[in-house]
Amino acid sequence: MFLLQLGMLTREKTMRNCNNCLENDWSFERIEDIVRANCNQCSNEVEFAAKKKMESTDDPCRKCEGELYWKTAKLTNKRKRRNYHYCKWLKCKGCGTPYMDDQFKTLKGDDCQCE
Repeated sequence: MFLLQLGMLTREKTMRNCNNCLENDWSFERIEDIVRANCNQCSNEVEFAAKKKMESTDDPCRKCEGELYWKTAKLTNKRKRRNYHYCKWLKCKGCGTPYMDDQFKTLKGDDCQCE
């Protein structure tokens, strides 16, 4: 039960309750750079800009506007046993937030570009 409550708290932080029915039951649809959220209880519709994908060190951090740098992973036995891992990702120098990209995601058994 605690895990269910924890999951609900995480979901509530990402999208607030509906203004009409005060429920937190949303379905999402992405159209180019816009996300459309529909309340499943009362059909209220909300649109907002999608988060920008971080692709290079020229982009500023979303949280603190800090500088980004590339971080690479060493291939360890622990990493080999996982279902997937990232060989490379962007990380903020200021707040330490990682930005993972599926382009550098390696599934278990695939060839890896890690050091």
